[in-house]
Amino acid sequence: MEIKLLNKDTVSKIAAGEVIERPASVVKELLENAIDAMAKNISITITDGGIGLIQVVDDGVGIPSRYLRLAFERHATSKITTATDLESVDTLGFRGEALPSISSIATVDVKTKEKNVLPGRYIQLKHGTVIHESDAGCPDGTNFIVKELFSNVPARKKFLKSIVTENSRITEVVSRIALVRPDISIALKLGKLTKFTTPGTGSFLDAFIAIYGVSVAEKMIDLQEYDGLGVKIQGIISSPECNKPSRNHITISVNNRWISNIAIRYAIEEAYHGLLMKGQFPLAVVLLTIDPSLVDVNVHPAKREVRFKEESKIYSSVQRSIRPKLLQTSKIVEMPINFDTEYLSKKSRIGKSGDNIRQAQPRMEEYSFIKDNTSLSFKQRLPKIEVIKQINKKFLLGVGEDGVYLLDQHAVHERIRFEELMKQYSTKRNDKQTLLDPLVLDLGPEEKELIESKIELFNQFGLEIELFGKDTFVVRSVPIFLQNTDLRTSVFDILNIYKDSPQITKSEERLAASMACHSSIRAGMTLSFEEIKVLLENLQNCENPKTCAHGRPTLIAMPYQDIEVKFGRC
Repeated sequence: MEIKLLNKDTVSKIAAGEVIERPASVVKELLENAIDAMAKNISITITDGGIGLIQVVDDGVGIPSRYLRLAFERHATSKITTATDLESVDTLGFRGEALPSISSIATVDVKTKEKNVLPGRYIQLKHGTVIHESDAGCPDGTNFIVKELFSNVPARKKFLKSIVTENSRITEVVSRIALVRPDISIALKLGKLTKFTTPGTGSFLDAFIAIYGVSVAEKMIDLQEYDGLGVKIQGIISSPECNKPSRNHITISVNNRWISNIAIRYAIEEAYHGLLMKGQFPLAVVLLTIDPSLVDVNVHPAKREVRFKEESKIYSSVQRSIRPKLLQTSKIVEMPINFDTEYLSKKSRIGKSGDNIRQAQPRMEEYSFIKDNTSLSFKQRLPKIEVIKQINKKFLLGVGEDGVYLLDQHAVHERIRFEELMKQYSTKRNDKQTLLDPLVLDLGPEEKELIESKIELFNQFGLEIELFGKDTFVVRSVPIFLQNTDLRTSVFDILNIYKDSPQITKSEERLAASMACHSSIRAGMTLSFEEIKVLLENLQNCENPKTCAHGRPTLIAMPYQDIEVKFGRC
């Protein structure tokens, strides 16, 4: 088979395929060029999902007239000079591939002008060939128009999605960059609709409001500025009660470059461990500033990914900057009050003076522990709460200075038991009971594989298990709190809960959460006053008393103010 050198046109189209995957790729490259040109105001206009028109206008330094044609030659760049410059790149672009890649698969019109230099310059290219070039009158900065994208590569155009989908991809790119560059005013217009305009004030919150709205922004927490292990971290993160069903709202930047990095994203998610339920993810804008020589940005054609020389330090810094903030500011979940007033009016008989009220009452377990004015209160992270009833053998009803509270007795006990188990694990102490009659278990393939892979961990938590045959295991000791249970059921329950808790990524925490969940007070159990008192006192001493080990709330609040509104008192 004959080996040939490819012609320039074919090489250009292949290179364009690496850099320009879809219209959003064009927008990203042109937006980053505008930022590198020190623009303070950038306007982006899109029609037909980017196939009809992509226009990016900025007020940056402009392209010198004598270099405008050269800018469309492959590997022509003002960002670097030698290979050693790649070790400390501080601009978003540096390869000199974007403009020639775009112009090779579209029609491109560019007007540009440097400040205090007359006249400006205009150039038009089609499929990589210069059609026209001349002087032009135009404001400072650059006006870049891309039309007929992929017109000479129909195969690529065929794989594009609908206009709505392509607009969505473009919106994601522009919004992410706008979030990490709040010092620049960035406006996005889709057809006749202005999607958003960030004010360019330098405030992360201002940029966030422009994209997500005030109601979401009110639930964000300022990271201020954390400086540790050679990494400076700033940005905003959502409080646990504000979350999304996907991780698509986590935005990360390194040295002002929006990136995708699994390790950093995982560090952010881990910082919320125990504060969010399964399938819930935070909103976050996290900016890292690090020595450029410790970051390799030349690992992806579109520069979406980077590689760190000391990734473990970056991971630790991110967690240390976020976790304490969340624990300091986490709030009790508030219950929205939506009384069905029509239903209540049918079920109640209320006289004109309000007398003779007959209303359906919930079935409650009455307790007489307020007789001596005893108050069960939380003194640390929780408000002062006076518990007055156990409801339906599942919940505890309490009142406080700011509202009414409902506590989930199972979630409360699970949190307490989980922290007890983790403390025992960290101190290498396990309270276990040796079985006089060891328990023999016949396991299926899935359970067998789980125990074999975690057998040492099980032993560390007091569940001493040994292989007793091909598919048989023997349990020789169990944690103290399991000794009076149906051990066979308990072990299988713990294994099933473990398998169903993939959101808890650390094996020791996952096992502790599984044991805590199985062994905690269940719904249907009646609690005495003394049991409730001990339960609440132990919750008060927990590090994170507001959620169980799986992220469910231990208590929810109904503020008096909301209740007064519903009764027409405000």
